[in-house]
Amino acid sequence: MAKRIYRNDMAQSQKDKIAAANTGKHLSDETKRKISQAMADYWAGLPFKPVTASGATGTTGTTGNPQG
Repeated sequence: MAKRIYRNDMAQSQKDKIAAANTGKHLSDETKRKISQAMADYWAGLPFKPVTASGATGTTGTTGNPQG
């Protein structure tokens, strides 16, 4: 499975499948802390998908910066 390029590029059906798969799992406090830190680091480096003037998301680049 490929890594995501943008933060806001996931279908609701995919989010629902992930939620269903994780429902009922019991994790230790240490595991929760490690997951939280890893996800914070991951999301900090993942840009938002660029939004065009019409409001649609475009694919101008992977940085979220219209300059490149």
